[in-house]
Amino acid sequence: MTDIALSARSTTAALRAFDELIGMLLQAQAGHDAAIERCPGRSPRYRRQLFLRLMRVRNHIDSGASLGAEGTLARLADIAKLSPTHFLRVYRDVFGHTPHKHVVAARMEAARAMLLSLQ
Repeated sequence: MTDIALSARSTTAALRAFDELIGMLLQAQAGHDAAIERCPGRSPRYRRQLFLRLMRVRNHIDSGASLGAEGTLARLADIAKLSPTHFLRVYRDVFGHTPHKHVVAARMEAARAMLLSLQ
């Protein structure tokens, strides 16, 4: 094949990959928009701010930082800058499950990854 044909194929493959990536990003954004709408509050600005606080907690859990004993409800609520009661209610309303369930799922995933690395 000529260099032009190879270049056209790689360009086409790159464009397909780019289109796929854009589609995934748009789906993620739509999911975030729906979650923001589930946040309590009158103004869109407050709901977005609250969602970002909750996402900070999810990222903290997913990073493995709260998989030990320090992953208490009070500690997670402190990260979100909310009272524990309000944090628990809002987290459950927005994500459909409690923070404890998310911590347990992260622990299970970490254990699974450790077991797979032993093989």
